[in-house]
Amino acid sequence: MKPFGPSLKNGSKKAELLRMNWNNLMITEIYIDNFKSLVDFRLPCHSLTCIIGINNSGKTSILQAIDFLSAIARSKVGQWLKSRDWKTGEIKSQFKKSRRTTFKLCFTLQDKNYSWSGTLNIRSLSCSSEQIARTNTEQTMLLKVESGSYHIGDSEKSVDFEYEGSILGVLKEQVLGDELTQTRHFLRSIKTLELLNPLLLRKRARTAEGDLGIGGEKLSAFLYDLPEEKKRHIHRQMRHLFDEFEDYHIKAKHSGWKELRIFEKFENLRENAPSSDTEAKHISDGFLRILAIFSQLQTDHSVLLFDEIEDGLNHEVMEYLMDEMVGARQQIFLTTHSPMILNFLEDDIAQKSVMLVHRDSQTGKTQAHKFFDIPQIREKLEYMGPGEVFANVSLKELP
Repeated sequence: MKPFGPSLKNGSKKAELLRMNWNNLMITEIYIDNFKSLVDFRLPCHSLTCIIGINNSGKTSILQAIDFLSAIARSKVGQWLKSRDWKTGEIKSQFKKSRRTTFKLCFTLQDKNYSWSGTLNIRSLSCSSEQIARTNTEQTMLLKVESGSYHIGDSEKSVDFEYEGSILGVLKEQVLGDELTQTRHFLRSIKTLELLNPLLLRKRARTAEGDLGIGGEKLSAFLYDLPEEKKRHIHRQMRHLFDEFEDYHIKAKHSGWKELRIFEKFENLRENAPSSDTEAKHISDGFLRILAIFSQLQTDHSVLLFDEIEDGLNHEVMEYLMDEMVGARQQIFLTTHSPMILNFLEDDIAQKSVMLVHRDSQTGKTQAHKFFDIPQIREKLEYMGPGEVFANVSLKELP
């Protein structure tokens, strides 16, 4: 559906609001009720949030829930479900009869605190109610939807049009105003990489339109479109990790397809010998994953989601990659089974950012706790590194 209201002209003052600095933006807390195993679930968040837990504890569901909220803000819930090959009823929890998902996202935006909350009807895929408030010292309501009407400031209008997800996705900037336009842009700028697939990363692509694709299938076209400065930065990062790496190149075919090729140079080749030229389909899974991750660290996404970040990556590669993530301008959420990942975090960062996720043995519902706030875990941190503590406790028995 086209946005409802007057259009925003390029170059206007409001268009400038969309070119924001993510350094001052961050999700601070997530609440969601009735999404898979997440029932009355709350997660405090930091600039880097590292989620650990045994298999089937709900780690991936948390990343999916964050991405789901972004789809609600984009009014693309149906498309989101289709891209994952999910049916409507598969997002609701088996532990509740209700067909409504309730959520609340607290975040900072340009040094101000906000909350976005609502209730999504799982049948219609639209928010039956929602509100956005500024919450610094006292609560100031910016947007409210209830009983078939929406309120922005002192203005009230009836909702005489259909939409899915949030009303944010269909109202134009001049209707929303500056503050709500910033909020929408922030919520839409969440990118999940929890479905990265090496088979898809190897594919040729025609266009990217600023998106890597749900499984990384647009990598070649995405790299092709990047500005030269960002390409050079990725080149430096890859050179740091791989001595033999010379460069990557995107070959544009006559039909419009973009093909990723990797150039490498080895010491045993004669001095003037050409670098080896390898098509992406013959490149290792780990190399392509790293290239995709570095490409996303160069984007304007506000939040990046990574599932099992260590998959296919050597520990020496992971150390550099974690350093890059800790210093990233985006907020990072990642899940891991690897104690090594935690060892690459400073103690103070680990204490704030590592969240233990587990399923309640009685109810089956997912719960989250700060890992290093657990007394016996915090004691071990006095004489062990974060990863060593992780490796020396039973996550199955700990809850």
